[in-house]
Amino acid sequence: MFDLHAWMNVRHVASAAFEFIEGYYNRPRIRRGLGYLTADEYETQTPFTLDSCPVWP
Repeated sequence: MFDLHAWMNVRHVASAAFEFIEGYYNRPRIRRGLGYLTADEYETQTPFTLDSCPVWP
């Protein structure tokens, strides 16, 4: 993806990297801390409260 494109500047590279990580890599990946659900599955099944947040101290 990154080596086949002529980038205009560093900001475009950073934007493409962010889109890849958030859109392709992080969203479909299952997480043990979320009960082996993807982030999308967890967010739709669990109403947000501070008690349900897995990283809240």
